[in-house]
Amino acid sequence: MSDMRGICWLWALSLLGLTGCRLTCRDGYGLANDDKCHPLADTGGSASGDADTDADTDADTDADADADADTDTDTDTDTDTGPSEITAILAGFVTLDPSLVEVTDMQLHVATWSWVDVDDAGWPENLDHMLAHAVFPLVEGSEEPQDFMLPVQFESLPGESLMWLNLEVFAFIAGDIDTLLEGPRGRYLSGPVAVSDGSFANGVNIVVEPVE
Repeated sequence: MSDMRGICWLWALSLLGLTGCRLTCRDGYGLANDDKCHPLADTGGSASGDADTDADTDADTDADADADADTDTDTDTDTDTGPSEITAILAGFVTLDPSLVEVTDMQLHVATWSWVDVDDAGWPENLDHMLAHAVFPLVEGSEEPQDFMLPVQFESLPGESLMWLNLEVFAFIAGDIDTLLEGPRGRYLSGPVAVSDGSFANGVNIVVEPVE
């Protein structure tokens, strides 16, 4: 009988060898390559929680950066308005038509308007938009060109960016400013003259002729 038990025991061992026997680990543990149970790595909610936190942090940071960018843009737009005033000088010669050489009791007027304040023919229609004006004694009986120098000073509206002016330049022969647009006149034919703050425009030469 004992021999029979021994034979059965050997037969069982041989079956274990053939079919193999693996260790079963309890919950929370896994079988490693060394056939030992080790704690499983925690890949659950904590990682996704960190991801959510990082995402929220990145989103908040990006939002703050965008807000800063908006603030910078608004600040630059509001404050960087350029020069608020333009001061320039126009200089040149005025030549009178021969028929005007002998006029008396008249003065030479040089004046400027913005190029948008003249009519289709290029002449000013009224004195309201005149930007600069100067009066010079008229040398009677002389056919020589008379030189002039006309300061121009223009101040922009509050908050308006002003970098340059386009000016039409005119010369008139008149007794006073009220009759300026009625008598002999001339204009700088190569205008308008673009001036910026501190500029000096020379060579603004004008021929004054009778009004037809």
